[in-house]
Amino acid sequence: MEQISTRAEFIGIHKDGSVDPIQSRTSNSFMVNGVTFDFKPEARDKFEKMVKDENIGWTNAIEEIAYTWFNRILAIRFMEVNGYLENGQNGENIYVIGSTDAGRTEPDAVHNATNLKYVDKNTVYDFQDRDDNAGLFRYILRKQCMELSQWMPDVFEKVSDYTELLMPETLLLKDGIIDRLTHDLDDSDFDISTDSDGQVEIFGWMYQFYISEKKDEVKGSKEKVNKNTLPAATQLFTPDWIVRYMVQNTLGKIWVTSQASSSLKDAMKYYLDPDPSDDEVLKIHEEIKMAYRDKSLREIKFIDPCCGSGHVLVYAFDLFYQMYLEEGYSPEMIPNIILENNLVGLDVDKRAIQLTSFALTMKARSYNKDLFHEDYAFPNVTDVKESNGITQKDIDVIAKITGLSGKEKEVLEEVVFRYKDAEYFGSLINNFEYEPEQYENLHKKLSGDEESISLADMFEYQIFAEWRDLLSELAKTAAVMSSTYDCVVTNPPYQNPSDCGPEMKSYAQTFYPVSKKDMCTMFIEKCLEYSNHVGFVGMITMQAWMTATTYEKLRKKLSSNMSVVSMVHLGSRAFEDISGEVVQTTSWVMRCK
Repeated sequence: MEQISTRAEFIGIHKDGSVDPIQSRTSNSFMVNGVTFDFKPEARDKFEKMVKDENIGWTNAIEEIAYTWFNRILAIRFMEVNGYLENGQNGENIYVIGSTDAGRTEPDAVHNATNLKYVDKNTVYDFQDRDDNAGLFRYILRKQCMELSQWMPDVFEKVSDYTELLMPETLLLKDGIIDRLTHDLDDSDFDISTDSDGQVEIFGWMYQFYISEKKDEVKGSKEKVNKNTLPAATQLFTPDWIVRYMVQNTLGKIWVTSQASSSLKDAMKYYLDPDPSDDEVLKIHEEIKMAYRDKSLREIKFIDPCCGSGHVLVYAFDLFYQMYLEEGYSPEMIPNIILENNLVGLDVDKRAIQLTSFALTMKARSYNKDLFHEDYAFPNVTDVKESNGITQKDIDVIAKITGLSGKEKEVLEEVVFRYKDAEYFGSLINNFEYEPEQYENLHKKLSGDEESISLADMFEYQIFAEWRDLLSELAKTAAVMSSTYDCVVTNPPYQNPSDCGPEMKSYAQTFYPVSKKDMCTMFIEKCLEYSNHVGFVGMITMQAWMTATTYEKLRKKLSSNMSVVSMVHLGSRAFEDISGEVVQTTSWVMRCK
């Protein structure tokens, strides 16, 4: 963050809010204080707009860019260690962040820059003639990100935007992030072949440590938790064995119970067989057997509505993979099928979603070495955005230009209404008025080819250009959030809405009256809505809802609508976050009656 702040000052945008004027600009460069920057000036304009936005401001703008570069650098480091970059002229894997030569101080890509397939050699020679290894490294890193954007657009955005412009000048400094990442951590910490189930976890742990300082700051502050601080306040990495208990006894149970010939149970250490003396649980297993014995594996939908850095979804991927193998699918086909059909993730935290998307892609690549040489489905994970700022006039213009019918316009209006302040509420949003298919159809219409859209005057087109992509994404998110799923598995946030802004407190009182005291218990209710009433809900939650008088109405609602299939009462030592905060928890699996 300090390095990015320095870079921001260098391009003429200052912490005190002052902005140095652009002295000259072309389509691909601009000059500030006599220095020419070879970036589109719109990138600087966009960053300036973020800094001046009262809902974002300097600190949040700098944080967003820091998170993005942290994610990118971590992702490239993971890929190079596992041999996934294929960035050499002949498809070889050349390290961009680290070096395979212990005696080399600069990354291998700097040493072998002319062997990289995506660089302009004359540009490389110019850097080498000036003996500018730092500049050459930034150039290579930027080009590598552009190369990877076609496969992972969530992590490596395609456009050369403000994130590239704000890349720190001094990444290769001694004790800087590159030096620490390559010397404090061994290659084996990233090597997926050493532990096919575990190494992707490094993203979750790195992310939790990354935001720990901000989490302590938020928790120690007397200020209300707002949209910008909510992710840090609530991020808590789920230990691996708890993830396995939840996934094995939801997704795994569906498969083992419905497929008599399956041997998958032998590989599931935390799978619980039904108690033969418990008639209610035996009945549930029989119902599962009947419901899923003829259902296509591609139709089994698994969602984590608070997916964080993706730990639950990554393990579910592994389990789905074994299930498809038992069905006789070709190993190379399975990863893409899983990404396209089975897994869904939601979160309010864009940075965590980037890591989830990357972790799932890396899991898929570990099973199919040709993944990046063929078309494949991007992970279906989304950070929940909000519709704030979109007016009725904007809706009217969008509807006119895209040719929406009267009913489609009503769906669009409902989406805008439903997603106001959504970055606070995230996947807790409920009471959708329409069917998932109607939101999906709206998404397709809004994201259609521009050639098929009736463009009007310039003013209307500016409105269209400003809001079209966001509205399309919100419609798609509404389709996801109004759908139901066979498996709903999550570790929800623990946060009292009363300690948040008035929007969150009011929302809790209005839509979650029996569980409003904590976002965790609100998510218990919401996860029941996500369930299709055939499969399972698996969660790890605070234990207070089981006994506190505050949650008596919630318990009555659960006992009327749900059956407990299994429960592990963990108490105060299941996991402890890195700030020392102890969370008293219980993990359980339920099914709708």
